[in-house]
Amino acid sequence: MNHHTTCSFALVLAFLLAPSLSAQGAVWVVDDDGGATVDFSSLQAAIDTAADGDTLLLRAGNYTAPPAFPPVPLSITDKSLTLIADGGVPVIASNLVIDSLGSSRTVVVRGFELFDAGLQVLNCAGVVCIEDTNIRGTAFTSTPVPISINNSAAVHLNRVTAEGISQIPASSVAIQASASNVHAYDCTFTGGGGYGMTSTGADAVRLAGGFLFASGSTLQGGSSGCGGSGIVLSGATPTVQILDCTLLPGTPATCASGVLGQPAVVNAGSLATLPTSARSFSIDSPGRVGEIVSLKISGEPFDRVILVYSLDPGSLYLPELSGVLQLDGSGLFTQNLGRLSAAGQRQISVTIQPVGLPVVTLSMQMVLVTTSGELVLSGASEMVLLDS
Repeated sequence: MNHHTTCSFALVLAFLLAPSLSAQGAVWVVDDDGGATVDFSSLQAAIDTAADGDTLLLRAGNYTAPPAFPPVPLSITDKSLTLIADGGVPVIASNLVIDSLGSSRTVVVRGFELFDAGLQVLNCAGVVCIEDTNIRGTAFTSTPVPISINNSAAVHLNRVTAEGISQIPASSVAIQASASNVHAYDCTFTGGGGYGMTSTGADAVRLAGGFLFASGSTLQGGSSGCGGSGIVLSGATPTVQILDCTLLPGTPATCASGVLGQPAVVNAGSLATLPTSARSFSIDSPGRVGEIVSLKISGEPFDRVILVYSLDPGSLYLPELSGVLQLDGSGLFTQNLGRLSAAGQRQISVTIQPVGLPVVTLSMQMVLVTTSGELVLSGASEMVLLDS
């Protein structure tokens, strides 16, 4: 049985006094249908106009880049922004490129469908957070891979689904990364399936150098042909840490080469499996003052739960916590939330309290303490608090 608690969640007073609250930015409403209460109908116009640190609330609709030939992507370049779905699931049908973030910049994308589109994170020294988003690439662009990450310092993928596509002569992987630090919690990555008799299933993940930490995720190669592999390591000594993940090859059909897909192929670098089990956490977002939102936490029976939160995301791999701290470690706050139930579950209803500003975004994560004293980090959630 799920253990359900109702509480009023009062923010630590220090938040109200923190100087960095003044930098939380403005809120812009984006709706492709327009309207009296809407600031923008074009997503790219909203991105271009928004100032550093602003929040874009996207209503349900279909958002594409401005018409051009050849097609151009939607683009965020060296600007801190939060893009969050509000009142439905916005669909982005153009490639989304996050490019050249400085080390002090952060971009959050939460609650989207990227359909017939891809996500590219390129040359980012700052933090990129992608949450609760489904991505499926298309053969009709120059970048058919759903998620492509290159030369980026910290890319957090929380509760993300990415599926490669079927195309000739070869299907696409779900995610490819090079020279980057990528952290995946509660994700599903599936390589594209083979197309008829002319192509084989693609790998789910290809990592060329860099670091990947994956927790509670499924990596499955595409089916058909020889079947794709769950993950393939190559290039300049990539490092992979796996915690409680499922790695599967795709189901083969006719394999002309005789080399079947594998759960993992390590051509370079290393892949290690951690011995503990994954922990999960999510929270409804955005939340408005007076609304009740839900925190959901899962782990092992009777885990003790500690909420950790900060005003900004960050990135620090902590082997002693079997995970990646996705918060700014220079300004952490904690709150004890009790224990999980005998079934290893907890759901907490939270009443949003006033914070004195139009918008505050909190980076939130759980530390779960086992009955034997082991500490394990969950995935993270970006919580957007709105005054109306």
